[in-house]
Amino acid sequence: MLRLSFASFLFLLVITATAQELRLVSWNVQDMGRTITDADIDRMAALLRDADVVAIQEVVAKDPAGAQRVAALDAALDRTGTEWDYRISPPTSSTSSYDKERYAFLWRRSKVKMLRYQLDNTVADAVVREPFWLEVAVKGFPEPIWLVNFHSLPHAKGPEQEIPYLIDYPDRVSGQPLIYLGDWNMKPDHKAFRPLFDKGYAIAAKNLPTTLKRKCTATGNYLNYPIDNIFYPTAFFDKEAVWVIDFVENCSTLETDRKLSDHLPICLTLTPHGAPANR
Repeated sequence: MLRLSFASFLFLLVITATAQELRLVSWNVQDMGRTITDADIDRMAALLRDADVVAIQEVVAKDPAGAQRVAALDAALDRTGTEWDYRISPPTSSTSSYDKERYAFLWRRSKVKMLRYQLDNTVADAVVREPFWLEVAVKGFPEPIWLVNFHSLPHAKGPEQEIPYLIDYPDRVSGQPLIYLGDWNMKPDHKAFRPLFDKGYAIAAKNLPTTLKRKCTATGNYLNYPIDNIFYPTAFFDKEAVWVIDFVENCSTLETDRKLSDHLPICLTLTPHGAPANR
């Protein structure tokens, strides 16, 4: 498990790239709306440009600026030299404006084709922010894949109570592979995830901090909790690499960098189970 600078992240992608791989990123961008500047958008595009699919949480729902900033990110990714596309969810049905948000998926068109998408209203009475589903066909992969984007309750409000309502998702897709991405607000060893592991799921990272402290410690540490993660079914996929994109890198820029987000993107490269080893 790695924590990589942006330059190291690009290098890793170059040396591990194969035709049969899927590079996923999950990122809680922290109130993606009017506070995200054009310069921020360009920086985000530079960080995400080599991914295949990006799942974003905390797109502002009460203001159209949230959706507009996602569209701006899509345009910025297009300017990096490849064509991208995106879908934004409807606002979640949360009764509190503080909890209500949108999700977004962005993907590289040369690698990924969108088939369908939906906000899962069937669990709207059980979770505060119902998950956003995206079905995609991936070049080099034998069958379509469902991706589920989710942002759970904050840690103090008991996010573990929402997880049971997501456990049956693999059973709802008639044998298709399904991958969960998001901000879970729980450490990966929480017992709430055991039913997923019993279904043959593995977690991308077991102890990889993804959130940022407000201030550096005396030893220069600015990383906090390992709560962003990706769950994938081992019957369908093998893990090639997992890392976070550390856009902070040192304490001198922490205060400024936290204005973009208080989370780092978590990245996972998967290959179809049984595909030739990427070596």
